[in-house]
Amino acid sequence: MTLLSEEILWLSLNNQHLLAPMDSIKQIAKNVCGIQVQYFHNAVHALKLRY
Repeated sequence: MTLLSEEILWLSLNNQHLLAPMDSIKQIAKNVCGIQVQYFHNAVHALKLRY
């Protein structure tokens, strides 16, 4: 099976919860591999993008 670059992009965005909002910030934090947290406000922004 060969994936097109558009399919790979879609899968990546979908896995990072960037295509559709989630119901719970707690669930987002659990599902996402990591959030950049060097600065608190950046972490909050990254979570709000997905919520």
